[in-house]
Amino acid sequence: MAFTCLTELLQAEGASENSIPLVQKLMIPLRGALTSSDKTIYNKGLESLKLLAETVGGHLNPHMHILLAQLNKKLSDKTMREKVMSVLNVIEEQGGPEALKILRSKIPTYASIYA
Repeated sequence: MAFTCLTELLQAEGASENSIPLVQKLMIPLRGALTSSDKTIYNKGLESLKLLAETVGGHLNPHMHILLAQLNKKLSDKTMREKVMSVLNVIEEQGGPEALKILRSKIPTYASIYA
């Protein structure tokens, strides 16, 4: 239910302006989803993060460090690597050069989509 509510919030008209003040408050629940051992919850967390990055763009940058350790852990899992890389690519694309700098500081093996 929480995923559905978040999805509707982020896809609504004017979502960017309405979501920016909530970014910091969304980090703790997103981190919880990304630390879950339940694949369904983890996947919903990934989808939520991707949608959030698409909606708020660079406003996610100051808070990314909270989530990147959990994403980095799943990069070694062959079944999750592609999904995680897809989300990281969206974060970089939407967050710009600052996001790339943060991504590389927390995930040294990350390769830019622009390289």
